[in-house]
Amino acid sequence: MTGRLRRRCVGAINATVAALLLVAAPSASADVPDARCDTTMATVMLGNPRVAEVFTALNTGALTRFEVAYSNSATTATLWTVQINTVDASGKPTNSSLASETFQLGGGGADGPTTASRTFAQPPAVVAGQRYALVVHRHGSSNNLLVASSDVCPDTQMWLDVSTNGNWDPVGFDMRFAVFVEPTPAAPEPGPATKADGTLTIDANKGKVERGRKVTLTGQLDVPTAEACEPGRQIQIQRRLKSEDDSKFATFTTVQTDATGNYSTKQKVKKTYFYRAVVQENASCDDESSNSQKVRVQKKKAAQEA
Repeated sequence: MTGRLRRRCVGAINATVAALLLVAAPSASADVPDARCDTTMATVMLGNPRVAEVFTALNTGALTRFEVAYSNSATTATLWTVQINTVDASGKPTNSSLASETFQLGGGGADGPTTASRTFAQPPAVVAGQRYALVVHRHGSSNNLLVASSDVCPDTQMWLDVSTNGNWDPVGFDMRFAVFVEPTPAAPEPGPATKADGTLTIDANKGKVERGRKVTLTGQLDVPTAEACEPGRQIQIQRRLKSEDDSKFATFTTVQTDATGNYSTKQKVKKTYFYRAVVQENASCDDESSNSQKVRVQKKKAAQEA
């Protein structure tokens, strides 16, 4: 932008407005501060261009409201329009509006620096990391916006549309502004998937066995709600002495279920044991434990008499 155009659009009134900070006004919605540009050194912008400040959204959600700093006139009420517009790939504002509010300012209060805060009746959706333009236009008279007299906010960029026909030019100033976003609620974390539950059994073909002889242990893994949990599962065969409690069960062999969930194993018996079967859980199937089965070891004569 040329020095002549800049002088046409920007007055020479410089003031320190330390008391004029953009502070979030109370809001009934759950919005949070988003992009903003604060500065205590401000210039009153004269002329009647449309002014755009390109910013990057910090939150994903609904842009509910905005604040802009201006010099109020206690005697003159004027009409203002504020929009949220899209931005092209080069960072230049477009004339495509996502939301627009027209309202009246001035005609009351005190003369001098103040802040206008308004909400959008239909808040536009914004996405964190994407750029948008806050476009401000005061109809029919000098807009009296308070802007930084230099580019003080590196994350924003100010543009002017002097002829108000959509021809945007960048300038080395920054508008004093703030926007507020009501973040989109985070999706709830998925709970743990429910694993298919079933039953596991164990049976011995004999309750009494001669020492050194074998006993056949059989059983079945039955999962009615998920038959895929039955075949090919590793079954741990565990045992404990009759003098021990259930905490002493220990795995001494494993066996795999067949296509229908059945299993079988033969084991040599030297002592009286309680036996049980256990299968561990996997991604889809729950763990299971069987009943316990007692197999007594006796002398050869006693076993024959039994």
